[in-house]
Amino acid sequence: MAYAAATLVADADTTVDLRAASQNAVKLFVNGKQVYFREEYHSGSFLDQHTAAVKLNKGKNEIVVKICQDDNPA
Repeated sequence: MAYAAATLVADADTTVDLRAASQNAVKLFVNGKQVYFREEYHSGSFLDQHTAAVKLNKGKNEIVVKICQDDNPA
């Protein structure tokens, strides 16, 4: 499992597409709320295969990406 985080600053409320590529399970969070998930493992990957239209608020917005290699709980 791996996480990545970033802060995006928007000049105004706006809608954007978050895009990711992963051959494994992925979850996207914006300001603490899950906005996308795909539980699929070892599927191959291609550019922008995961997309989510999300609303960014004016000011700071926290983006978190979670990637899991497989569904083994250990």
